[in-house]
Amino acid sequence: MESNSEDYIMINNTNTKNTKKTWLIVVGISLIVITTIVIVILASRNTQTRYEHMIKVEGYNELDVSIPLSVREDFGAQLYYLLEQYHELSMDSSEEVAVIRGESLTKDLGGEIKMVSFIVDIDNLQQTYRIVLNWSDTEEVLDNVSIECVSKSESNYPDTECHGMTTSSESIVYLLPNTLNLKNGQKVQLEYGFTTSDGKDIVTIVVGSCGNKDLEKNALSAAEEWVESQGFDLDEILFEMNSVYKNCSLKGDK
Repeated sequence: MESNSEDYIMINNTNTKNTKKTWLIVVGISLIVITTIVIVILASRNTQTRYEHMIKVEGYNELDVSIPLSVREDFGAQLYYLLEQYHELSMDSSEEVAVIRGESLTKDLGGEIKMVSFIVDIDNLQQTYRIVLNWSDTEEVLDNVSIECVSKSESNYPDTECHGMTTSSESIVYLLPNTLNLKNGQKVQLEYGFTTSDGKDIVTIVVGSCGNKDLEKNALSAAEEWVESQGFDLDEILFEMNSVYKNCSLKGDK
């Protein structure tokens, strides 16, 4: 029986179309599978990196407050990068553990931005820090983690130098406030202002001068003398005068 050439060609074309369709489906599925695998690998690497570069923090259960997991993770990561600048961290991250002092907690949860503060000790590195964490359920919070040193009286390791985000244990902030007595018996209070972006500490001079410029000048000289006696370079300190007007005479001694 003779075959019909036109029918044969028609059948052959149909098979070719099916083959192409099948091939496109296979390629499409393969691309989806490959893309999925790549995404999983990248996500796994990102997660692994995130958790590898974190300091373990213990004692959250001792705090009478629930801190969001994302905030705790951010704190652990920033603490890691801070410590990495000044210490040779061990390969085993379990050796560097920050332990929270539960009794050191202070908190303010009444506003849109929540705040908690507490002290942690890292025994392996002999570091004590004051931590401040901020977060909000309704708005973005910038600079939500603060990690600074504490005074020597608060530190478990007062003989070990500490480095925080903006200050160190050698910063003048940990010697203030301090009261000086001028020769005329006038008291001068020295208070910490803040640390500028270029690392200079501001010392505020509080004196009841009633605008008396000579008295303010003497207060400044006494403050500078005291700062130098503590081993600080005056070029690294900025002084601000806070003149108090209280119990001033009617004349006003100018």
